[in-house]
Amino acid sequence: MFVVTVNDRPLQTPEGAPLAVPNRALADVLSAEWREHGDRPLTRLANTAIDRMPVLRLQALEAVLVFAATDLVCHWADAPLLLVERQRATWQPLLDLVAQRHQAHLMVTAGVMPIAQPRAAFSALRDALKAMDSFHLTVLHEATVLSGSLVIALSLIEGAIDAEAAFRAAQLDALFQAERWGLEAETAARHDSLQAELRLCARFVTLLGA
Repeated sequence: MFVVTVNDRPLQTPEGAPLAVPNRALADVLSAEWREHGDRPLTRLANTAIDRMPVLRLQALEAVLVFAATDLVCHWADAPLLLVERQRATWQPLLDLVAQRHQAHLMVTAGVMPIAQPRAAFSALRDALKAMDSFHLTVLHEATVLSGSLVIALSLIEGAIDAEAAFRAAQLDALFQAERWGLEAETAARHDSLQAELRLCARFVTLLGA
């Protein structure tokens, strides 16, 4: 582990633990955040991983799995056809990827009808999450809440898609409607914020693997 320092002074988390991260690349970026005296979004994720995740790991894991029960990408429209085709083209590859990598075969439904996902899929996903360290699980939780989809978040965290693709997948329906009716300023601002947060998640994961 690498302790983050500023002017040779080791930094601590809000709970008083050493701000220590898995590699030098991430430590250097966090140190730069502190020297800039602005927002420290990457430091926030690291603090959560160090202070909160060890204590709340089980709760965080189960909270993420809740999303799989009603995952966004498993609930397709039944009309119009153009929207359905776009959902299939965007979401099906992500479902296939999760099935291939984790043997988690999630079912798809159309319209508003609920669907019970296979227990084996939940078991496989739980095993995948249990294998994650605190840093990866922290950013996965963040990306899942942001996107409304464990499938999208896993695809982002594992490098299968970038932040822009994750945003388009998460906001597919809204973007489809915007093409027809336009985008209100408030919605556009929310989209900008979501894109920025997803880019942050992607950058954090990239740095973890550096």
